[in-house]
Amino acid sequence: MAFISFDPRESIRDKIGTDWDVEETGTTVKCIIITDNHNDPLYIPMYFSEKIKSENLPAMPYIEMQIVKTYYLEHDVGATTRKMDSYIDLHVYVTDTDNIDREAVGKKIKDFLQNAVRTYQYTFTDMQWINLDSDTYLPETTGNQLVYHYVATVHCLYYDHCV
Repeated sequence: MAFISFDPRESIRDKIGTDWDVEETGTTVKCIIITDNHNDPLYIPMYFSEKIKSENLPAMPYIEMQIVKTYYLEHDVGATTRKMDSYIDLHVYVTDTDNIDREAVGKKIKDFLQNAVRTYQYTFTDMQWINLDSDTYLPETTGNQLVYHYVATVHCLYYDHCV
């Protein structure tokens, strides 16, 4: 069996995300859903970092899923599995709006992610274990717009079955 590199982002996005038909574009994206100050749904799409280009940024809010590092741990040549650890940064970009402020939406997203990861910790496709490893709030300026930048590292443990 050929070696396949490990990228857990799609599994994570599929497990915690909900399909959302974007009104403006007619496309469907995976997103998380939180509520604004009026208890209306606020859809936060999740994109892979390589899909986000500076000339074509999606409308905020959105989550950028970026692979930081995948470690392929040593194993015996006769082993039936190969152990891999992967770290993903979740960059959440939001702005103040009339119905929710940056700090509130950042906290709601953080709570949602922690609850979703804890709920599905052992049932992600092809992963034996997943956990939020760390989280940080970072204010950041992008162009002329101040955004609230939330970074969480997701630690995933995966075993590739050798044949």
